[in-house]
Amino acid sequence: MTTTRPPMNDNVFRRIVRESVVLAAAVRFAYQFVAACVWIWKFIIRRVLIPFEIVGGWIYRKWRAMWDKVVYDRFGFNYRRAGMFLTATLVVAYFASSVLWMAFQITLYVATSSTDRVYLTFSQEIYPDDDIHSVKGCTERPCTDQNTVYYRVAPSAFNHLWSLAVNWDIFYPDEVAAAVPPGISDCTVHRYGIRQKFLMRKADIYPDALQITCQPVLE
Repeated sequence: MTTTRPPMNDNVFRRIVRESVVLAAAVRFAYQFVAACVWIWKFIIRRVLIPFEIVGGWIYRKWRAMWDKVVYDRFGFNYRRAGMFLTATLVVAYFASSVLWMAFQITLYVATSSTDRVYLTFSQEIYPDDDIHSVKGCTERPCTDQNTVYYRVAPSAFNHLWSLAVNWDIFYPDEVAAAVPPGISDCTVHRYGIRQKFLMRKADIYPDALQITCQPVLE
């Protein structure tokens, strides 16, 4: 006996078609997204990393050659030598990172240092444990959301070095920030660093204030 399949309900058919269209769109978007990520990696990130790969590869080859020379003796692999060599490597890497950061700050200072004439209105210690202060004001009066300025006053190896060279004393962030009295003051700020609102809001990167001199404005 032959049985006939009942006709498919129109609503079920429409739902299947709609879900198929949505699935196809999702698959197409996933493919396009992956293709865009691959392009970014190949033509932007990969090319930016090439100098780091060259330098990093050279350092690794030198380090590996020293490892093979140091950790083996006439009896074979020496655990004591390997441990001492690894400890020395970590110590050197720590101090090397500090030297590189100092070199970066010096370069940034040479490239961006300037003295700003601004109106400052407020200073606040925002991270007491690290002695970091925030100073804010504006480039002209009246202050608006378009002419606001922010500075960070924070201790660092370079800031201490600069203060020793200029003031014959180490850098005290609280004393620098204390130069901003309550109210509106006409100030000069010696600073370095990049001032971009996008970097301030998204990456918490502010210009560093090294020296502040203020004169209260009498209304």
